[in-house]
Amino acid sequence: RRFASAIMACPMTPEALVKSCQENDGYETPELNDQLYLHFKGYQRIENLEPYTQLKALWLESNGLHVLEGLSHLAELRCLYVQQNLIAKVQGLDGLNKLRVLDLSQNRLTHLEGLAGLPSLETLNVSKNSLASPDAVRELVGCPALATLDLTNNQLGGDEMIGLLSSVPKLASINVAGNPLMSIPKIRKKMIAAMPRLAYMDRPVFEAERLAAEAFVTGGTEAEKQARDDFRERNRQKEKADRKAFRDWQAQKRAEALQRQRDRAANGTDEEKTAARSALEAAAKQRDERAQADAEAERASVEGSGVAKLAHKFWAANATEPLPPVPNMFGQMEASEFRAPSVEPTEQAVTVGAHAHADAPVATELSAPAADGKEDGGSRFEEEEEEEEEEPPMPTEEAAPVAAKPAAAMPPPPSTTISTTPPPPPAVEAPPPPVNAEEEARKQRVSSSLEIYRAQRKAQEEARKAEARGTTAPPVATAPAAPPPAQQIYFSMEMDMKLAEVWRKTNGDTSACAAAVREVQAPSESTAAVSAEDCHRRWSELNAFGGEGGAGAVDSAPVVNPGASATASGDSEHGSWAESLRAPANLPVAVGEHEDTDFDALD
Repeated sequence: RRFASAIMACPMTPEALVKSCQENDGYETPELNDQLYLHFKGYQRIENLEPYTQLKALWLESNGLHVLEGLSHLAELRCLYVQQNLIAKVQGLDGLNKLRVLDLSQNRLTHLEGLAGLPSLETLNVSKNSLASPDAVRELVGCPALATLDLTNNQLGGDEMIGLLSSVPKLASINVAGNPLMSIPKIRKKMIAAMPRLAYMDRPVFEAERLAAEAFVTGGTEAEKQARDDFRERNRQKEKADRKAFRDWQAQKRAEALQRQRDRAANGTDEEKTAARSALEAAAKQRDERAQADAEAERASVEGSGVAKLAHKFWAANATEPLPPVPNMFGQMEASEFRAPSVEPTEQAVTVGAHAHADAPVATELSAPAADGKEDGGSRFEEEEEEEEEEPPMPTEEAAPVAAKPAAAMPPPPSTTISTTPPPPPAVEAPPPPVNAEEEARKQRVSSSLEIYRAQRKAQEEARKAEARGTTAPPVATAPAAPPPAQQIYFSMEMDMKLAEVWRKTNGDTSACAAAVREVQAPSESTAAVSAEDCHRRWSELNAFGGEGGAGAVDSAPVVNPGASATASGDSEHGSWAESLRAPANLPVAVGEHEDTDFDALD
């Protein structure tokens, strides 16, 4: 009773109607409003709408309406929404000749009537009602303009519904889900075949489905399959014809454009176009000349010592404090990633050579670039570019990481005194030269050296772990001495250290050096054992690489053979180069290491 009294307390008064108009951006004057929102108000009756003669849309959903009344004077009404009410009978719609949309869903309708008098009705929603038989919806046949119908969630069923719905003149879209009608076998195909205008039945109806449904009704499954195949073939033929027509149209347009150009050229009316073409050709010629001049300037910038100057500029601009060494997964120090030693720009100078004499400083192109006409300007770096050098030795467990030569064709940074004063920029910035075949071969040698070094470190780590567990590691087979193989012998860091140590102790006995180096050589099936000639060649390479601060700096004292006479008579093969070993070049060391290197301690 309290609920009923609350509803009765909300009548549809003129004041309430004006207030609703004001709340929804309407007008206080009823005749000026074309929309009226009266939903969710609790009204039981429709009344006091006489002044609203220009209404085109009226919302009355979710109220307590039992009967449709008081609407016949709304001649301009197009849309009426009265869903979610208590309406049991359709009436009171006479005179709504312009009504197009009517929503009566979620009411108590058991029979449709009074709809045939709506000549403009196009959309009808009567879902979620109590329509249970074809007679309950037979009124729809008299709706001449009805195109969209929603009958979902009712109790409609039977084959008679197919014929009844197909009798609606303009019906093109229908929703019948939630009805017993959907349990009829092949109901969709039957409905599509019976309603030629149907374009939507719970989902869109396409041409291929319509042809297949019509073929199924007349000839069964085989006819349906044949209809689908024929439709696909027609589509392929149509697409092929469209593509051909498009290509023919393109060819025709090209031919017409070409003919117009020929006509203009023949009639002498193409002067502007000829002038424009000449201007474009002149601009293209200027671009080509400018590009050629730039290429010549770049080529001149790298001639002579130009590459070395670019390298000095690069390393000076990228000099930073070296990062602290970090152990690898085996707990040992790895080699640096082939980066040159870097210093803080604020430092005055860093001495890289292991034995730099204070009374004889060595100037480089970074601190004092030599003039183009001097003999020593960039000569050392030119020789390094022309020679095919081995990579610098890798670091061992005891020694600090040694910076290696950077990859690519750029020369290494200066290995003597690095000054913080940047060199004057070159006249023309030139990119580094392209990588050639020699550079690729050098990279392959570097990769092979790294593989050998990692294999050696792995074998050492396995032996160390086996010793820690108290077991004996399996012996590593050493390749027997053999004649010099065709492939190149690659020396690891540990092999170079052993070579330098034994060379110093034996005063250049290559046989002893070869035997000692073979002891630390990593076992490999594809690499032959180190021979005396390999040790001689490697020492010469290290000597040539290091110069005054390279491989020969292992020992500051010159190598002097005490048995020179005996060596000259008994081992003549060393006599031709024994003089070059009196002041051997320095091995590369890391920046900041102590000048005196004790190989006994490093061993």
